[in-house]
Amino acid sequence: MGVNAANDGNLEDGTEDTEEYKNNDPIDPNRDLFASSISSKYHEQAMEKLTFSFNDSNIGSIVLNKVGLSTNEIGDQSAADFGITKRISLSNANLQNLQGLNSLGRDRSGTGLDAFSIHHRAKRGISTYAQQAYNNKRKNNNKDASGQKHNDDKMTKKHKSAKSKRRKQLNLIEASPYHVTKLYKPVVHFVENAEWKIMGLFGEVDGKNNPKIPNRKQIEEYHEKRKKDAIPEEMDLREFLKEFVKTTFIPNMQAEAYYQMQQVLLDNQPWDQMRINEEPLLLLKSTAGIFELIKTLFEYYVVLPVFDSNEFVHMIRKILSKFYETYDQEIDEICEGVLISRDLIYSKNNYLALLNTWNLRQLFADTEKLKDDHANTANASTRVTAANYDRGSDSEQDEYGSNPANFEAANVDRYSYEQVSDNKKDLSIQHYLLLKNEDKIPMSHSGVPQFNTEHYSKLALMSTGLFWMSKKITSELITPVTHGTDAIGGGGDGGMGSRLRKSTTSHSSLGKLCEYLAETFEPRAEECVSVIRMEIRSQIVSLLKNISKNNYWMPEDSIINKPQDFIITLNKLLVSLEGKLAGCLSERLICFLFEEMAYFICEVIIDQIPRVVNHKINITGYKQLYKNTFSLQQNLTTITQKGMEKCFDRAQKYLKLSQKTPEDIEKIQEIKNKKSYGAEREKYAAYDFTKEQYAAISQVAKFSNAHRK
Repeated sequence: MGVNAANDGNLEDGTEDTEEYKNNDPIDPNRDLFASSISSKYHEQAMEKLTFSFNDSNIGSIVLNKVGLSTNEIGDQSAADFGITKRISLSNANLQNLQGLNSLGRDRSGTGLDAFSIHHRAKRGISTYAQQAYNNKRKNNNKDASGQKHNDDKMTKKHKSAKSKRRKQLNLIEASPYHVTKLYKPVVHFVENAEWKIMGLFGEVDGKNNPKIPNRKQIEEYHEKRKKDAIPEEMDLREFLKEFVKTTFIPNMQAEAYYQMQQVLLDNQPWDQMRINEEPLLLLKSTAGIFELIKTLFEYYVVLPVFDSNEFVHMIRKILSKFYETYDQEIDEICEGVLISRDLIYSKNNYLALLNTWNLRQLFADTEKLKDDHANTANASTRVTAANYDRGSDSEQDEYGSNPANFEAANVDRYSYEQVSDNKKDLSIQHYLLLKNEDKIPMSHSGVPQFNTEHYSKLALMSTGLFWMSKKITSELITPVTHGTDAIGGGGDGGMGSRLRKSTTSHSSLGKLCEYLAETFEPRAEECVSVIRMEIRSQIVSLLKNISKNNYWMPEDSIINKPQDFIITLNKLLVSLEGKLAGCLSERLICFLFEEMAYFICEVIIDQIPRVVNHKINITGYKQLYKNTFSLQQNLTTITQKGMEKCFDRAQKYLKLSQKTPEDIEKIQEIKNKKSYGAEREKYAAYDFTKEQYAAISQVAKFSNAHRK
C-alpha cells in the first residue's frame, strides 16, 4: 500500500513517475484503459484542454443569444458573482492560459470529464481478478534477482491476457447505412416537436385546459421558410436524412437485396423443405427466404417516407419476377424431363387450360382461415377474387344460394368432388388411353410399371409457395401499409410508421402489385396442381390398361385371394402419393384429389371391362375383377376418410352386367331411359351408363353366355 500511496502523491503533484509506474503496468489499480499509454501529467493537461463550460459551447451560445445575453456578459457575470476565473473554451485554449490554469486546480464537476481524472479513476476501482494479479506482482518483486526475468515474462502474458479481455468487453456498434432505419423516425419527430414547442407552432386552443397540440400546417410552413432562408454552410437535419436515404441508403439496400435474392434462389439449397412457425404447411426454403427478404424491405419502406413508392414497387416486383421465373423454369424442367404426361401438358390443344377452369384455388386453404382472410382484408385489391372463392359455382348458388350456411343446412360438402366438378368440362379418358408413353415408363422384371413419386412433393411445394406468397404479401405486408395498421415490424410505436408513410406517399403502385400477384402467381399455382392431376391420371391409366391385356375366362378351380399385381402396384402408388402430398398441400385439396382419383379409376375400369381378352368373363374372372375394384375402394376410403361405396358401386354394377344376359341388360336400359321409374329408383340408380357403354357390356354378356352353352 506504501507503493500505491507514493504513486498517488507523485501523480497528483505532477512530478516524475516512479520506476514502477514507468513499467506501464496495466494491472495497477490507478491505471485503466483510457490512459494506459499516457503519462499522468500529460493526461491531466489533456483533460484540461477537453474541459469547457456551458456558456462557451455552441448550444450555450444559441440559448444565451435567445434571451439577450452574450457569452462574454454571462462569463464576466459568473466570474464576478462567484469569484472564479472564467473557463476557457476549446476555441480560446492556448499554451499560456492553460499553464496559468494548471496552478488553479480546475474544477471539472458538471462537465462529465471529471470521471476520467486520476482521482475518479482510482475511485472506480478494478476487478477482483485485476487486484489479485496486482498483489501477485508485488510478491514477485520481493523475490531474488535470479527469478526476475521469468516473472517478467509471466507478467507479460498476464498483461496481454487481461488487456484482451478488457477489450472484448467494448462491444461497439459498427458503422452501417442501415442505422438510418432506426434513427429516421425518432430524429424527425424530435426535430418537429422541438420546433413546435420552441417556436410556439400551436393550433387553436379551446381554453378548457386541454393540452396544446402541434399545428401541422404551421410546422410545414416554418420548415419551408427555413429551407429558403438557409445559408450554404447550414443544412436542416431532416433534409440531411432525406438526402442520405436517397443517395446512400437506397443504393446500398438495393444492391444488398439483389445479392440476398441470388443467394436464396441459387446458392442456399432453394429446394429443401422447411416448416415455419404458425404455418400449417411445409414450404420450400427459397419461398420462406424470399418472403423474409421482402418483409424486411417493407419494414424499411414503412419507416422511410422519402422512399419513393414507384421505385420501391419496382424493386419488389423485380425480386418477385425472379422468384416466379425460377419456379416456372423448375416446373418446366420436371414436366419435360420426368412426367409421362408431357405430351398432354404441352399439347397444342391446351388441355391443361381445360383443367385450370375448375378454379381449385378455393381449395388451397382451410375453410375457416379463408373466411377470416376475407373478413380482415375487406378493402384489399384482391377482394373480388377472394369473394369468388366463397361463392362457389353458379349451379351451387341456384340450388343452395350464396350463403355457405345453406350448404351446411343441406348437409352438403361444397368442396367435395361432386360439387366442385358439377358442370365442369374435363379431359376424356381416351386422351390418356391414346397417349404413347410406353418408352417413358420404367418397368419391373415382371413387366409392371414403376413410378417415382419424388417430383410430386416438389411440384406441390412450388404450387403452395406461389399461392402462399401472393396471399401472404397481400394480407400481411401491403394491406397494413395501405390501411394504416401497425402489423409490419411490430406495434411498438402504435403504427406511427404507417401513418408517417400514409401521409406522404400514394399507394396506387402497391395496388398494382396486388394485381400482379393475383394475376400471375395464383394462376400458375393452380396450373401446377393441374399438372399433378394430369400426371396422376396418366399413371393410373398406364396401370389399369392391364385389364384389357388379361384373360378373365379363368379356370373354375382358380383361388382368388388377392388382387392382381398391377392393382397392388396402383395401391402402393396411391399410398406413396398421399405421403408425398401430405404437408405440402392443404388437407382439403388432398382429399379432393383422391376423390377425383376414385371417380377416374372407376371410369377407367368401366372402359376396360369390355376390352378384356376374347371379350368374355366367367364367374371366376368376375370374382377377380371384383376383388380388384374392392381393394382399390378400401385403399381410397382409408386415404380420404370418406366412404367410397357410392363411387365404386357404379363400377361394380357395370361389372355385374357382364354376368347377365343381353335381354336383362336391355330391360335395365329401358328402365333407366324412363324419366321416372318409381320405387325402383334406388335399385337402378348406379346403372347410369351411356348408350355406348350398354352396347359394349351387352357384347361381353353375349359372348360369355354363348360360351357357357
